Amino acid sequence: MTGWRELQRSTRLFGVLLAATVLSACVVSEKPLVRATGAPVGAGVDVSPGSNEDFIVNVGRRTYFADGSAELDETAKGTLQKQAEWLARYGRYRVRLAGFADDRGSAEQNMALGQRRAEAVRAYLLMQGIDPVRLRVKSYGNTKERLVNDCDDASCRAQNRRVVTVLEGETGV
Repeated sequence: MTGWRELQRSTRLFGVLLAATVLSACVVSEKPLVRATGAPVGAGVDVSPGSNEDFIVNVGRRTYFADGSAELDETAKGTLQKQAEWLARYGRYRVRLAGFADDRGSAEQNMALGQRRAEAVRAYLLMQGIDPVRLRVKSYGNTKERLVNDCDDASCRAQNRRVVTVLEGETGV
């Protein structure tokens, strides 16, 4: 009986070692995408000025809000100031201001809060001289498909309380 147990243990150990060997042979080295110049994509290097990538990487398209609030804090105003400067420089884009809420509250409350947040961002950009024709607001509330992070932790929920400034296309100007 003792010999049988040792054989079973050895067989299991052999199986584990074999599986580990096979899996290690399948490991693929992930290399980051790089541009022809050798700069990694998304690193903010070699980004075409005035492009969507330039806006996302060098300006930032997300404005965050406190729990239950649609008021802009100093950090949000700093982000929006950079957005306004960029949008003034590159006036050819139309913009969708997409408002979001975290997963607490009713669907109606979250849609209304997302709308108020998007309107607050719109009002700030208007005060900075951005043409109202270029700005469109839309609330998504707490749409599950559009959550940045879906968990019960406060830091996850905070990532979902936002307005995303999305460049939609050229205005024809």
